[in-house]
Amino acid sequence: MDKLACSAQDMKKKIGGITMRAGNIRQSAGLLAAVSLIAGAVYAQSEFPFEQDLILDVQPMKGSKRVPVMEIDNNGMALVNLWCDRMQGRAEVSGGSITITPVAREGASCPPDRAKADEDMIEALQQVTGWQRSGSTVVLTGAQTLKFRLPTN
Repeated sequence: MDKLACSAQDMKKKIGGITMRAGNIRQSAGLLAAVSLIAGAVYAQSEFPFEQDLILDVQPMKGSKRVPVMEIDNNGMALVNLWCDRMQGRAEVSGGSITITPVAREGASCPPDRAKADEDMIEALQQVTGWQRSGSTVVLTGAQTLKFRLPTN
């Protein structure tokens, strides 16, 4: 019976070696809620932005307002509006890795400077191996670093 009998004071000492009072429990619950919100925000930041426009963070070429824009849907279909032409491709996203494989091009008639820029962009996309997201910025890494931004409107 001695082992079962104990005072409230003894019970506070015996519960896992931790003494918790009502005030401490409320503080712990508040801290846990804050940590959960932060963890959720970090998780959301680390998700790939499927179904959203990714706008290449560069200035338009002289005489144009157009910059490359890419969208990857949930099934891995990539649509890329290049400097002049358009490309369809397949994207495989897994964790922090990404690969982009061209499938078809529209074949627009482009001036030589834009045609060369399109070829360079396609080559850079084919060499992409990783990605990172920070806020509204998505960076694709590989032979070159391609910085995209999400629309903020």
